[in-house]
Amino acid sequence: MLTGAKKEDFEKEIDRWITEGILLPWEETVDTGILAMMVVEQPTKNKVRPVLDFRELNTNVVCHTGDDVIDCCDETLRKWRRTSENMSIVDLKVAYLQLRVDKELWCFQLVKYKGQTFCPRRLGFGLNSAPRIMSKVLKHVLSINDTIKNATSSYIDDILVDETKVSVTEVVSHLNKFGLITKVPEALDGGAVLGLRLSKVGEELMFHRGNKIPEIADALTRRELFSACGTLVGHYPIAGWLRVTCSFIKRRAEGSHWEDFVGEHAMSMIREVIERVKVEDPVRRRWSAPDVQHGVVWTDASKIALGAMLEINGKAIEDATWLRKKEDFSHINVAELKAVLKGVNLALKWGMTSIELRIDSITVAAWLQSVVSAEKRVHTKGAAEMLIKRRLGNLREMMIESLQKKLSVFLGPSLKKKNMKIQKESRSSVVQLGTELPLIDLENRCALHNINLMFLERSAYTKAMLSRFGMDKANSVATRVDINADPVTTSDEVEECDKDLYQSAVGSLLY
Repeated sequence: MLTGAKKEDFEKEIDRWITEGILLPWEETVDTGILAMMVVEQPTKNKVRPVLDFRELNTNVVCHTGDDVIDCCDETLRKWRRTSENMSIVDLKVAYLQLRVDKELWCFQLVKYKGQTFCPRRLGFGLNSAPRIMSKVLKHVLSINDTIKNATSSYIDDILVDETKVSVTEVVSHLNKFGLITKVPEALDGGAVLGLRLSKVGEELMFHRGNKIPEIADALTRRELFSACGTLVGHYPIAGWLRVTCSFIKRRAEGSHWEDFVGEHAMSMIREVIERVKVEDPVRRRWSAPDVQHGVVWTDASKIALGAMLEINGKAIEDATWLRKKEDFSHINVAELKAVLKGVNLALKWGMTSIELRIDSITVAAWLQSVVSAEKRVHTKGAAEMLIKRRLGNLREMMIESLQKKLSVFLGPSLKKKNMKIQKESRSSVVQLGTELPLIDLENRCALHNINLMFLERSAYTKAMLSRFGMDKANSVATRVDINADPVTTSDEVEECDKDLYQSAVGSLLY
């Protein structure tokens, strides 16, 4: 039930539709087939939008992106980032409401408002094929004029205009002739492109977050947590540590249904991440990507995730991470090789013909050198032997034989060292391990009676190990760490204590 300001905004929007003739009264008597009107909030635009309940119809309509009609968003972003900065953005106003529906189809999207039945003359929001229809219409209108067709690139209702070939005024006038009304055109500097905000920092045009950092409640359901993580990461080309952290938090969320609460552990992690993002948001990098064919790909792997980053002319252009499956027990070298393949695929999406690989695994580097040079066979043993050889064979066939790409391999520092800044914080601060804790499966807390004592715990790992050996009812122990104590480098610097006494004190035979 809508109340307050939201209800007022919703009714104001519906009244506008009636005034402008988008909604017409339906005189015939109708008992079934009336669509419900739902409300969707758009925080970035600070308004509410009436959406028709097309869910039943959507289940019977197969619609997808990534073909000649509508590109994927990330593909469009890559193409637009390789253009010059002398461009403008044209956005259609309430795009779907500009698509007229044939009179014979009005009866299939009837709605009720304040007890009266109305029929929308335009395409309502909520139909899963609406983006595809909009893209087809807009591409056709732009293609009517050859000059405009060659100077523009569109994605659903957004148009990028190259002003060195045609003026933005001419494009707007052309669209108006065919009944497509636009908003005021924007330059790249200070404008918004596919959910990214652009602004100049010095001489560099930078992109940054286009939405607000979400505010979270005291308790979240799985649906709310996944929505918050999606808002944080979105489709941004660069997200750094934030991407894998959000994936890890979603994995650690409790419950199995969307309305289940995620638990305190996931809540503590998402709170810490949001506080960190407010101070230091990793979604902020250079917008323009040089139109060159040579790039450097940094790849790395751990027991938690795989990572890759594309660098062109010394600037990070795009990064990606993939959380490893829980049941993935592959050797680290196999994971490193998988990260290499994903990094190469990332570079190929940018059209690279010469790729320089930077990895920190001596073994994987040797495998790749053997594949590139073809001077000797790759020698490996173990359960993953066939998997390794198949992946290396695919890499050689794809890169060198089929696509005629140039691949060079260099042994260097890990992606973590390349992409992460080490921050110094107070020795007594518990948050100094901050966002790294979820990645290494550690939890920390301070002793209540002594602020200089900090406890590091691995509760998930401990629980798994106890379960593995049938000791689920056993109690785990935590080792106290004095953060003010100086590290001991040799055994001569400290007097040894009685071994039996220490074992009885900590309650473990491990020491």
